[in-house]
Formats: sequence, structure tokens, C-alpha cells
Amino acid sequence: RLFAIIDGNGNGLVSVGEIAKLLRHDSRLRELKQAGLTVEGDLRDVKLGLFDLFENKCEEYGNTEVEFTQPEFLSSVLQSWGEVNERTLWRAVTATRKQLRELTNLVQRQQVYLERELSQIRTALAANGDVELGQIPIP
Repeated sequence: RLFAIIDGNGNGLVSVGEIAKLLRHDSRLRELKQAGLTVEGDLRDVKLGLFDLFENKCEEYGNTEVEFTQPEFLSSVLQSWGEVNERTLWRAVTATRKQLRELTNLVQRQQVYLERELSQIRTALAANGDVELGQIPIP
């Protein structure tokens, strides 16, 4: 049933893009709960498994066009719920640190850009005599 819910176009294959769409709009996933096919915590585990599959395939293939047959999809999702060992923990921690570093870098680049833009606005207003330099409030 999970495969059918995710296979948005009904072609018998699930793409990484379809998984991403479901992760953004999980109301269809709640159909599993309404049908009595899940217990408490299962939906969270399913979403985490789908997210894990999505991240791995995007990183491996570099796009969202990769598609799975039903057996491939189910084995991929279920493998993420396997045994946890030191290697699995290392991967999880390292991947999290990598993503945090990328997010930090993005935020820092955006901050520099915004500070530069604000400086140019202040300079332009001061040149026009509209506001004294440095008197523009920062929201």
C-alpha cells in the first residue's frame, strides 16, 4: 500500500522525486494510519526511512529521476530500519555534521550579502540627503 501511495503517476515505479513530494505533503501517508495499517510511531519511521532513501539516492545519482520497482523500493526502505552498528552511527553523525556545515556556510554567505546590500542602501540614502548615514533602522 505504501508503494501505491507514493507512486503518484501510477506507472508502477517510484521515483526519488515522488518520494520528495510525499515528504513535503504527507497527507497521503496518513492514509496508512486511517486504514489501520500502522501503529503509534510507524508513520514517523516511514517518513524517516523515505527521507533516508531520498537523501542517499540524490547524493548517489545527483538527481531525482531515479526510479524503483516495488521490490527495490521496499528493500531500500526496509534496509534503513536494519541493525544499528558503529558504522551506521558514524555515517549518521558525519552526515549531520556535513549538512550543518553546509547550512552554516549558506547562512554566513547570506549574511555577508545582506550586510553588503544594507551598506549600499545606507550609502545611497545618505548621498541623497534622505537619511544620515547609519540612521536606517535594521528590522
